[in-house]
Amino acid sequence: MNRENIEKRTLIVPRAEERDYSYELFGVETRDEYKWLQDKDDPKVMEYIDAENSYADDVMSEAKELRNLLFQEIRDRIDENEISSRVKDGDFLYYSKYKKDLAYPIYCRRLIGSPDEEILLDQNKLAEGHDFCSLAPIKISHDGSKMLYGVDYDGAESFELHVADISSGEEIGTPILGAFGDFEWAADGESFFYTVSDEANRPYSLFLHTLGRDRERDVRLYEVEDREYSLYIESSKSKKYLFIVASAINSSYVDFIPLAEPLKDPSSLSPRIQGVEYYPYHAEGRFYLRTNDKSLDFKIISAEDLEPLEWFDSILAEDGRYIEDFEAFDEFIAIKERKNGNFYIRIVSKNFDGYVDLPDNPISVSFIENVSSNSPCLRFSIESFTTPLAVFDYYFMDCRLVEVWRRNVIGYDSSLYDSIRLFARSRDGVSIPITAAYRKDRFVKGSSPCFLMGYGAYGYSYDPSFSSDLVSLMDRGFMCATAHVRGGEELGRKWYLDGKLLKKKNSFYDYVSCCEFLKSEGFVGKIAAYGRSAGGLLIGASLTMRPDVMDMAVLEVPFVDALNTMLDESLPLTAGEYNEWGNPHNKEYFDYIRSYSPYDNIAEVKYPPLFIYAAWNDTRVMYWEPLKFMAKIRKARKDDNVSILKFDKSCGHFGASGRYDRLKEKAYLYSFIIFFLKEILDV
Repeated sequence: MNRENIEKRTLIVPRAEERDYSYELFGVETRDEYKWLQDKDDPKVMEYIDAENSYADDVMSEAKELRNLLFQEIRDRIDENEISSRVKDGDFLYYSKYKKDLAYPIYCRRLIGSPDEEILLDQNKLAEGHDFCSLAPIKISHDGSKMLYGVDYDGAESFELHVADISSGEEIGTPILGAFGDFEWAADGESFFYTVSDEANRPYSLFLHTLGRDRERDVRLYEVEDREYSLYIESSKSKKYLFIVASAINSSYVDFIPLAEPLKDPSSLSPRIQGVEYYPYHAEGRFYLRTNDKSLDFKIISAEDLEPLEWFDSILAEDGRYIEDFEAFDEFIAIKERKNGNFYIRIVSKNFDGYVDLPDNPISVSFIENVSSNSPCLRFSIESFTTPLAVFDYYFMDCRLVEVWRRNVIGYDSSLYDSIRLFARSRDGVSIPITAAYRKDRFVKGSSPCFLMGYGAYGYSYDPSFSSDLVSLMDRGFMCATAHVRGGEELGRKWYLDGKLLKKKNSFYDYVSCCEFLKSEGFVGKIAAYGRSAGGLLIGASLTMRPDVMDMAVLEVPFVDALNTMLDESLPLTAGEYNEWGNPHNKEYFDYIRSYSPYDNIAEVKYPPLFIYAAWNDTRVMYWEPLKFMAKIRKARKDDNVSILKFDKSCGHFGASGRYDRLKEKAYLYSFIIFFLKEILDV
């Protein structure tokens, strides 16, 4: 595999047609010669997409052997007959399992004490005849007799809702089409709540459906008109209330309905205050809210579930700790905290207040599978770059920690790998954490390449997690690392606030500084920069700002046409994200977003090799953003480095749905990185 083999073939590099288009705002004229690519009905759009896909496959044909090898490596590491941890809910244990050569899980349950398995749903059968099949979580009626599930067949996140009788397997009624993937049973098991989205794909309206009745008779219970807010619902773990959460960026408020009285008017659980967030919980006799009201790093408040509600502070953030998550149980509460990027689990009951012993950092901790408030234990998971996912139960009465499940990674020896935390200094003197992992006998400090990931938006913390596909990179000498740039919450709420709105460029400066640090301090040689979605904005903006600091850029479903998207309120998410990026109809934000929007800052300079992935049915980052970005950078770049765009016509924002198709996507991406980063750039 080498560059000469590629150059011997005549490859036609796609060139998108340019069409005159411009607009003027605040006295600034902006040209957008590729705006026409936003018209799905224009046949030339698909012609250009097909040309990009053909070119990508032609370029990647030289790496086909490597790609097949990577796919087989990654597949060989997974337990193809994996069975998940079992979750107790009522009289049953629920779990899912895979079978070898089948792409999707099979959902099952067993009556406690019985060896007989009951198959609830086989997703493989649902997926027959479809290129894509995604399930929203299955919901079981309170009496355990029926199941409610949603299925999406194109990745656009619009679901068909189905109800089935579990004992007979027969479907009840006709599917509800065009629903959002958010639904819950009422207590009677004869009706359920579900939400629908508006034309901008924003969930905004709550309905109650009764089995046996036509959808036209469904009752609208709630509606959120403000376009900055989206509507979400969740049953309390006590199974007594439906929480109705109206959520915007940095603001949320909560109402509730008793599950036993589904037609009762919603009651307010929290006020609506700009900039204040509320997250609801309920255990026996008591409501809880996790909130940042007068507490930057959040606190827990509680009230007896009696009218009127009288709230008082229960747990305050202290000692630099950030309260990130919370679980309420009848006999105790569990709090997930962060301090200096590290995780802590605090358990509080009437007679106890202490912390769970956790492994050494850097790790990721998640509260999972806590389905009932009367549980005697907290269930949580732990993983790291080098440690596969493990699930634990912590019994608060005797401080007992029990491992209940661990992912089996075939042929993987964790002792061969190491994980470390480094700190780069950004241009304003702030220390930026980097979590890194490598194989100890393959990594050569100062010359080995680095796969450097990043996100930095919405307060989402890009914590280290185990991915068996990254082992294929580490086994080839790569350091795999994450730059924890501002815009996430790895170091608390202020870390997020310092990487958004008019401080958004801090995220890009931080990433650039991490690249410079890893090279200047002699840790790595070449760097392949990686970002997905808003992480694609991070890499795209860093690329157009400083193309010299990275040796390759990899962007998947990237938010790279930021200015034009945020100017168009008809698009999904736009109005709801003004509190994240700013509203460019305001001149201050127009100028600021324009100064970093990757599409608007492509210059006639040299760029490193570039890989972009896009999806036709993406409703979060519209397909044309990566398409336009590639078209423009092809025209502008002053080098002959390779650029390819892989465009998926059958899925949405989250990529392929079947597990083997997902592995093929990873093998394709990693073969590009290995081939072009290590081979071509060394010529």
